[in-house]
Amino acid sequence: MKEVLKNKIDEFFLKVKIPYFSFLVFRNKELEKLAKELENKVNKLIGLQTRVSNLESLFQYSVIRNIDLVSYYGDLYFWYTKDQSYEWIKAAPSTIINYTPSEKDFVLPELCEDTITESYEKYDLNQSKLFEMDLKNFLFLHLWWNNIDFTYLDIGANVGTTTVPAAKFFQKYQRDNKIISFEPGIVYDLLKNTIKINSISKLVTLEKIAVGNETKPVVIKSLLEHSESNSIIDFRKYCPDMLLASCNLVDSVRLDEYIREKQIKNDLVVKIDTEGNDWFVIQGMNKLIPQQVAIIIMEYTPTLLQEFIEPEDVLNYLNQEYLLLNMLTFTPYPYWRCSLIGEDLNSFKKFAQQVKEFSRGWTDVLALRRNLPNLNLLTTRLTNNMKNNWFTKDN
Repeated sequence: MKEVLKNKIDEFFLKVKIPYFSFLVFRNKELEKLAKELENKVNKLIGLQTRVSNLESLFQYSVIRNIDLVSYYGDLYFWYTKDQSYEWIKAAPSTIINYTPSEKDFVLPELCEDTITESYEKYDLNQSKLFEMDLKNFLFLHLWWNNIDFTYLDIGANVGTTTVPAAKFFQKYQRDNKIISFEPGIVYDLLKNTIKINSISKLVTLEKIAVGNETKPVVIKSLLEHSESNSIIDFRKYCPDMLLASCNLVDSVRLDEYIREKQIKNDLVVKIDTEGNDWFVIQGMNKLIPQQVAIIIMEYTPTLLQEFIEPEDVLNYLNQEYLLLNMLTFTPYPYWRCSLIGEDLNSFKKFAQQVKEFSRGWTDVLALRRNLPNLNLLTTRLTNNMKNNWFTKDN
């Protein structure tokens, strides 16, 4: 009897449970389908919100272009407030944003009472807070001390953070060395007005053209909120999160052709910061190297260079006529200190790899023409290998 009852109960539950189980399976599949549809709609909504946010940023950066006047290390600059670099400089202790200029800002720099020789001998390259411009000013002093006349070329001038301090330094010593600043990007108008407000228009010539290895029109790409990344190269292949803000067609020129057309005869100090286009700039001045180019200061970014040439080959090319120094330390917080890079291809390979692996991914390379007067003295001081009577000139 018990066995019969058990069979009847099992038969009943079998009839009931099978359709119920089927219902549960059906319901779970429907819920999974609804959940997937909901997830897709949420993702689309997030995508739309991102696009709207990007469009708003693009409108603010490329159309509205809010501008602030900034006092940065005592000099005045116009800056786009939606630029990432504006956020960077705000963190500097010497920066004053929303600056209102006064009469003192339009007075010429106080003249240096020391002679060139006295300034050169006293110049302290061991100071704890040494800046990029301090090294450049020392190079200018060295050239003046050796009676070398020169024109300073600022290739990739951006808002003028190299042009302005150089011009103020020239004024301080009552020197009329000319500065030519090349800036083809969207910050050109800022640079133009920065030159005016700093009262250095007599020293500075502005060129809204790119510099490369050919004289032809080129497209300059500007990335959203990154005016420092105006370049012929499309940076999005290296930084996919960065967005294109604008493309502009500008003229590009070979530097050797430009110098010939402008009939510039004196020596040149060439600063190159063209966001990966640096090798093309060097190629475009090969008719000036080394006879007219006394000093090159170049941003060196192996990751960008390797698209066109082995990074060590750039150094090997320059090494034929120039002594090469690294201008920044490979420390967590980089310092402006010079050190010799080397003299052979193996050294250049190691250096390029070290730069590539370092967190910044770039450094500045200083190239000193090998026949510069008192090159040994200059190198000794730059690398802080001080000796007695270090200021004695070569015979």
